[in-house]
Amino acid sequence: MDQFRPLGSRDIFGVLLPGVIVVFAAAYALWGVLALLQISVMDLLEQQFLVAVVLFVAAYLVGSLLRLYAANDVDSRSSEYLLKAWRKEYRARIGAGATRDFEKYRTELAKGEDISDIPDGFDDRLFDDWLWQVDEFPYHTRLNRLWRKAQGFCGVLDFFRENHKATMWSQSKWSRKSFFNYCKLVIIGNGGLLADEVNMAEGLTRFFAGTVVALGISTWLLVASVITQVLLIVALISAPKWGGKLAISVQWTSQGFCLVLTVVLIFVLQWICRRIVKRFRTVRFKEVETVYYAFYLVQHLFPMEAQQRENRPALQDTSAGQGGR
Repeated sequence: MDQFRPLGSRDIFGVLLPGVIVVFAAAYALWGVLALLQISVMDLLEQQFLVAVVLFVAAYLVGSLLRLYAANDVDSRSSEYLLKAWRKEYRARIGAGATRDFEKYRTELAKGEDISDIPDGFDDRLFDDWLWQVDEFPYHTRLNRLWRKAQGFCGVLDFFRENHKATMWSQSKWSRKSFFNYCKLVIIGNGGLLADEVNMAEGLTRFFAGTVVALGISTWLLVASVITQVLLIVALISAPKWGGKLAISVQWTSQGFCLVLTVVLIFVLQWICRRIVKRFRTVRFKEVETVYYAFYLVQHLFPMEAQQRENRPALQDTSAGQGGR
């Protein structure tokens, strides 16, 4: 079954399913227009195998395109959504200079350093909530703060500070993301349950990120379908008035039901999209935690094996000169 590994769980959740959403939304939007024009597609649907293959390929292609930029875009939207809600909730408690003080402490945390007490008049929760809204992937500033405050996690913080401080709390976004990817590759190379957990967490993040973008595209496809149907209905109704002939016998009841259902579906898709955006950073932060905790455990549970694996030279081809065996 190794030949099917490229279509594993990460691809199913992170690529294929968001693509399915867009493909089915496009098919439904097109069906509404074709039904109004009384163009039948039943002959095509009878080719079930061909339709299934086309839908699968289209869904995988669309999902792969969504994966190129979905995660960072949705993360930014989630940050803006949460920060707006935070400002609305704490507007009466923060002054004009509060965020400047917060930025100063954030700068220290971003270097991997500890910070002193929060300014007078502000509790820790207020600062932590603000930090959660503005921190950037892979959330190293929040991890520094979280591990320092959480009981029992000082060993994790000390491990990363002593061994990887220069890369984990680098001022370069590229360096921080590269270190995150490096930790992920070490875990996957080690295999086992920890690698499965990392793959599952990544797949879930990719799935929700792709779903948000897919829902947005699907919404616009349905809106375009509704507008097209309305314009066609107006044109069909106006044709007899201008001396034309109504060549199509419209089933007004079923067509009206289709329009109403499409409008309801648009609102449902937007509601789902907003709910995912609201919770997306929580899902992605869990992925980050899973990667760093797994990396920490790999280094502590299998320190010799991990070190040998990282320093292992490339295997040489020894087949030559052995009689072709």
